[in-house]
Amino acid sequence: MTSPAPVAIVLAAGKGTRMKSRDPKVLFPVLGRPIVQRVVDAARAAGCAEVVVVVGYEADRVKASLDGVEFALQPGVQGTGQAVQCASEALDYKGRSVVVLPGDVPMMTPGMIRGLIDQHEGAITIGSMIPDDPFGYGRIVRGDDGSVLRIVEQKDASEAEQTITEVNTAIYVFDGDFLFGSAAGERGAVFELDTENKQNEYLLTDVVGIATQRGLRVGAAVIPDPAEVAGVNDRAQLADLERETRARIARHWLREGVSMDDPATTRIEEAAELSTDVSLGAGVELRGATRVGEGAQIGKGTVLRNCVVGPGAVVGEYVIATAAHIAAGAEVRPFSVLSGLNEKKPAESVEEDRVSVGEGATVGPFSHLRQSTQLDAGAKVGNFVETKKSHLHEGAKANHLAYLGDAEVGARSNIGAGVITCNYDGFAKHKTTIGEDVFVGTDSHLVAPVRLGDGAFIGTGTTVTRDVPADCLAIGRIRQENKEGYASRLKSSLKRKADAAKARAAKR
Repeated sequence: MTSPAPVAIVLAAGKGTRMKSRDPKVLFPVLGRPIVQRVVDAARAAGCAEVVVVVGYEADRVKASLDGVEFALQPGVQGTGQAVQCASEALDYKGRSVVVLPGDVPMMTPGMIRGLIDQHEGAITIGSMIPDDPFGYGRIVRGDDGSVLRIVEQKDASEAEQTITEVNTAIYVFDGDFLFGSAAGERGAVFELDTENKQNEYLLTDVVGIATQRGLRVGAAVIPDPAEVAGVNDRAQLADLERETRARIARHWLREGVSMDDPATTRIEEAAELSTDVSLGAGVELRGATRVGEGAQIGKGTVLRNCVVGPGAVVGEYVIATAAHIAAGAEVRPFSVLSGLNEKKPAESVEEDRVSVGEGATVGPFSHLRQSTQLDAGAKVGNFVETKKSHLHEGAKANHLAYLGDAEVGARSNIGAGVITCNYDGFAKHKTTIGEDVFVGTDSHLVAPVRLGDGAFIGTGTTVTRDVPADCLAIGRIRQENKEGYASRLKSSLKRKADAAKARAAKR
């Protein structure tokens, strides 16, 4: 008969006073994910079918950060033993292995947890480690047969016990019947804890003594990498752990054929995927589920969040992109911003909001492509051009100083400098539709809703308020009038007025 899948209890009720923050310690991020989310994800990946998170300080905020878990509330936060007691009603633990995990250990891996589960036998298996300096940790006291007799906290340890180098990581696997009580009516060990200790707390470590009194085996498995079980007590430790995590990820991708100008300043989050021969400049950040295709080049200081970069694409220096799809062979030049988000939505963009840059298309430098912008193959958006909810078809171009909002620009059409689509009337947005092979002259205003037919020519400085048929020339300028000798008279008049104003001001 197959044993039921293990369950996990994550202890996340504390404030984390040494973080010196109003925010709960477990919500501080490491590479973009809250610490407690990392612990929950590791437990699930290790095979824990259900997860209970014990909350206390800022409980509602911690709950809001997690999905698909059960919660238990710990009032008073009086020790780890009390925390586990509070989780007793959340699930049915009978006949199951129960993994207890601290919620402030961000680098624990599914492999480490799975290994501890696989080694578990008897009442308790303790995850232990041998750090360079054991000061402050609870010591593992073993018997002659190697079994664990007890765990002694630093404050309660004798001089001889303080020389022990094997220490407790606060990671355990328990027999559920032993911990919470069996169907036969045996009382759960966690309910026999008391506060007769220097901490005046219910210490989960005291269940080891209860197990030995009952004649049950307690084992300990040494976790070889102390970094995997390192907790976070303050922001300095948090920064150290994030730096170590970044370094490990960078080394992984370097071995997979990715080049980095400066691995120490490169940030690649775990969900990112890179292909071979990708080149990353110094200070590049690949956040979220960003995917980079073979041979793509990402310039110095660029930040990509939840983006897709196709094979051979070039993304220049200091580009900021979120929810953007940059196709094969496309080029995004320096200092451009691609934001495939609806600014009114707090969450990441849905598919329809993303920015899409087609094969061989060119963006920038200094371009701003906003929500739902689509550039087809060979399209160009140049310096100081802003787009939103606009589609530039194959070969269309807006090379400089333009705004295209709610616009459809047909293939091979040219948008001149200073052109804007006047898409908002103060109450609603309206669309501008531009056909194929249209030329829109410099400093023209297209007052939506309006359509420009295929091959239309819009003269420089025209304000378009009516549809322009195909192959039609539209000119909407006031007739120029030249008045000879008037410029000097106008300047003299303006100067007299200015001098008079200064004189009146001086008399006050």
